Amino acid sequence: MNGIFTVTQEMLVADSVRLFWRKYEEGHDIVVDNVAVTSVEAQDPDKLMNNGDFSSGDTRHFKPDRGGVISIYAGGYDDDFALMMTGRDASYYGVRQNIDTNVLEEGVSYTASAKFKLFLPDGTTPFDCEPTAVAGKKICPVMYLKAQEPGVGSQTRLIGSTLGEKDADWNTIAGNVVFFHNEINAPSLTLIIDRAPAGIVMVLDNVGVTKVTSTA
Repeated sequence: MNGIFTVTQEMLVADSVRLFWRKYEEGHDIVVDNVAVTSVEAQDPDKLMNNGDFSSGDTRHFKPDRGGVISIYAGGYDDDFALMMTGRDASYYGVRQNIDTNVLEEGVSYTASAKFKLFLPDGTTPFDCEPTAVAGKKICPVMYLKAQEPGVGSQTRLIGSTLGEKDADWNTIAGNVVFFHNEINAPSLTLIIDRAPAGIVMVLDNVGVTKVTSTA
């Protein structure tokens, strides 16, 4: 269990600040251990994903999207950890992270990318998707944005798809994006990775959306 909060002025001047654990089953006891509150580094405005390499050893900042279970996976693309998603009863069960729109720049290009592996429901037998498939039982994961606007609903658009080649058994999702005006000003903007076939286990690492810097 993990989370992020911003210290407010009310917290700073309060006599005490408490942590609560709630919403567990009535009549059950809960055992809590290793409770910690630590400061985190400010987000790099040129790198929009937090904990995208899962070097923290947990899945903080990421949440299941519409279903499934996420957990930490031992053995990342280039470090010790990655994210694993199981319980994917539908292809649209995926992983999401909110983007801080305050750091977005209009008219600027960003590179979106992620590494992934796929397994059968046993979690150990590799599964190969087909990057050119657009439907069916061999589709590959994709990356897209979802902007939520009051009174309008949500707008989604694809920003990254699976490339054909593998790198040390890892597949790559990649693409480029320039954020729309309405996305930058949306109350909620989310990056989502999903669309692997139902039942397939997804392992993700190095999830990133990074500002393209000029070489001139």
